[in-house]
Amino acid sequence: MIRLVPFSNAAGWAVLTRLDLDDALEAAAYDGHPVDAFTLLRDWQTGHAAAQLSQVACTSAGTPFALILVAPTGQAGVSQAALLSRDHRQFGPHLARLAVLIRDGIDAWAEQVGVRRIEARSHADHPRADRLLRFCGFHLEARLPGFGASGDEMFHQYAWLSEGVRHVQTAQD
Repeated sequence: MIRLVPFSNAAGWAVLTRLDLDDALEAAAYDGHPVDAFTLLRDWQTGHAAAQLSQVACTSAGTPFALILVAPTGQAGVSQAALLSRDHRQFGPHLARLAVLIRDGIDAWAEQVGVRRIEARSHADHPRADRLLRFCGFHLEARLPGFGASGDEMFHQYAWLSEGVRHVQTAQD
């Protein structure tokens, strides 16, 4: 069993100071430089201010293990999602339950807030992101080169589409 609670700085700090190594490497590649928990917390607080959803996933014992944020991109009906977690091996079963919770609740939540599309990016080298995102209901849309300080990092872009637009043909490789 897991619980979702509103984001707080204390819970964010508990996750970000014990961040999964692959999530930390992904954040560094995205930012183009090494990041620490202070920087990540500041960035998360900035996103939280504009978020449609900003929650902390906790174990049944109350231990925060993941941060979830969904915020508008600026285009009508389109949002972007982020998820950072503590050690995936230690919290793997909890992450699986979180993915089920997201997959089962995303349609109703998105309809309620008027979102038809949610985008998420993951570092191409992240060994578990693809499976997690697909299990949450996202599909791979594109491979995006040119990230990182020297442009040599590759990210993958995923999207979740509302039922009303899932029939639209998407470009394939």
